[in-house]
Amino acid sequence: MAFIHALAAATVTSFIARACRDGQLASCGCSSGSRPKQLNDDWTWGGCGDNLEYAYK
Repeated sequence: MAFIHALAAATVTSFIARACRDGQLASCGCSSGSRPKQLNDDWTWGGCGDNLEYAYK
């Protein structure tokens, strides 16, 4: 049962983070994080990632 609850919480957090990124929620927006260092140099970083900081709250 704990596994099911953890999976549900992760799903909800992911949904909220992506909704923030896509502008579907008025109270939040894109993540303020910088370009991840592990990305290859040829990868174009758009600068609008999932807002996990907001979703965790």
